[in-house]
Amino acid sequence: QESSKIINDLEKLVDDYDGDIKRIRELKEEQTKNIHHQAYYIALYEHELSRFPVNVLRRVQNKISREKNKFLDRTTKIEKMRKSTSLKKMVVDLTPILPGGENGGAKPMTTALIWQFSRVVAPECEYLLLTSDDAHEELAWLDAPNVQRLCVNQRISSSIKTEDHVVDSNFHGDNILMDSEHDETVGSEIVNSNRKETTVKEYWKLVVNKSIHTGAVFLEKLLPRNIYIRIYRYYKRELYLPENKRKAYDFEADLLFCPFTAPFYHKVNVPTVIVVYDLLYKKYPQFFSSEQLYHSSRYLKESCEVATRLICISDHTRAMLMEECSLSSEKAVTIPISICNPIERVSEEVVKATLDRLGLESRKYFLYPANFWPHKNHEMLLTVFSEFIHRNPDSNYKLVFTGAPGERMEFLKNTVERMSLSEQIVFAGFLDISSFSAVLQSSYVLIFPSLFEGFGIPLLEAMSVGVPILSSNLTSLPEVGGDAAHYFDPRKPDEILEAIEKIIQDGSYRQKLIDKGRKRTEDFLDTGQWAQKYIDIFQAVLLKRDTLTAGIDGIYPDHWTGESNSIFVPEGDEVRFLELCLEVPEWFPGNLLTGKITANKRKLKKIRIKRNQRIVFRYLITGRSYKINIRYDQVYQPTEIGLNDDDRFLSCRVIWCRLLTPEAAISIYESGLS
Repeated sequence: QESSKIINDLEKLVDDYDGDIKRIRELKEEQTKNIHHQAYYIALYEHELSRFPVNVLRRVQNKISREKNKFLDRTTKIEKMRKSTSLKKMVVDLTPILPGGENGGAKPMTTALIWQFSRVVAPECEYLLLTSDDAHEELAWLDAPNVQRLCVNQRISSSIKTEDHVVDSNFHGDNILMDSEHDETVGSEIVNSNRKETTVKEYWKLVVNKSIHTGAVFLEKLLPRNIYIRIYRYYKRELYLPENKRKAYDFEADLLFCPFTAPFYHKVNVPTVIVVYDLLYKKYPQFFSSEQLYHSSRYLKESCEVATRLICISDHTRAMLMEECSLSSEKAVTIPISICNPIERVSEEVVKATLDRLGLESRKYFLYPANFWPHKNHEMLLTVFSEFIHRNPDSNYKLVFTGAPGERMEFLKNTVERMSLSEQIVFAGFLDISSFSAVLQSSYVLIFPSLFEGFGIPLLEAMSVGVPILSSNLTSLPEVGGDAAHYFDPRKPDEILEAIEKIIQDGSYRQKLIDKGRKRTEDFLDTGQWAQKYIDIFQAVLLKRDTLTAGIDGIYPDHWTGESNSIFVPEGDEVRFLELCLEVPEWFPGNLLTGKITANKRKLKKIRIKRNQRIVFRYLITGRSYKINIRYDQVYQPTEIGLNDDDRFLSCRVIWCRLLTPEAAISIYESGLS
């Protein structure tokens, strides 16, 4: 019995063991089946994936990248909105400002705005004023704890280089447009004809520059070409370029304000607000040289392209700008000029001293305050006044001209002598504020026969001190004078003469104009309200920072680029591609142009372009905003390789730059080259 019990227990254990073995085998078979099943589907997935077209793969990658950056984009956008609501630092480009009164009304308007910004309407903001050397000290009165001047442009020494390039600055319009970006050329466009003697400091500077040039020639012969180019490029960028000018190009600010139209220091990722005074060169191209017409047209076109907002000083200017440049109605706004520098009455002692110095008698002269630019129509006024004297030989009225001296003033003086009017015509020159106030408040009438004006500040000044106005009826002047002026066609001498005789013969009419003028000044904002309108525009631009358009820096007007380019792409909802087409010329002094591309300070890709080759680069970008920097390793100077006298450092030509979206290809830059 015991034996059979043991046998039964052993058989039971064997059966249990067999069952365990069977279950283990079944489990193993199941696992093997699952593994094979998984392997099959993995293989099938890889097979199907290999059959996907390239664009489908890109879409998959784009979706993964977009999902990956969603959280980062959301937090970044919230932080940007928080920062964009306040104006903390503004850069103001004052490099076109000239000493004295050669900028016309644009200079006092701009300086008055800056004073109001920094002291009254936005004192919490910091202001960096970019200036030129000849006007740097003259603007010292704007200094404040929140205002810093930085001299970034050199004009004085460049004016000593040659007489051949000196152009009379009086031939620029009220809105003087000049290329102040390059030290080597700016003096030729804007210095006046009064040459200055070379100082000891400037002489030694010329000696040092000559020595450096001699050393550079020696090194060029001694060193291999690629090594010499790198050394010379470093010298030009880090040593020759003044430190202040490097700071100007590297500034960090919330906004760039260009009150003289030309956006010399524009950066694609910084909102830019530009003031447009007039389009004189479009209406009267005969008053400009071909070079001035080229620069004026170029600057206006560039301003319309890069500006976040354009501010016009009159509705006439805005209408002309919209017609010429085909802008949207939101991009250009009008802010009429206030009496930015109110004319305060001076004491009788100052009036007497000023009039005695100029040989004038109170209420016995007509005043024309304007620089001697051709569109101011001085010749016509002289002709009319000569006829007035001929008709009224016993009249003791004189005609007074004020404005910055120059070749045009000397020409008009000679004309007056030939017309035998030297006793009746007074050239007062450029007057300080107190002297001008004395002359204005004691004048019998202000006469303004200009052919073209962006606004007409003298009309406001005359109305504010109770002086009647005889004015041209063209452009923006009726917009300023309203019903408080007597208008005439400045192209018709009979109408001007009739206006002069009427104001002299009809005392009640003169007083009526004075009364209307005082009332008319109430329609214009005071300086604080006027400046606040500008600040409101700045704040609106910052609130819509995400609407900035894409742009590219570092391209010359002839489509060549130098050492680097910066491309800014604003935020977007969809995945996009940046497409860039570059071309290396056949005379490039090397077999290969190399470089690197970084996006938001992260290395993206290397550039390799063979000589005489055109290549299109495409880069995937998500919905975030991007600042893409392109740095070229090799540059050359055409003058150094004997092509021409162009001394710029060049690398390649930019044919186009586009932003590709599912809906369209958005052009950032088009050279027009096939």
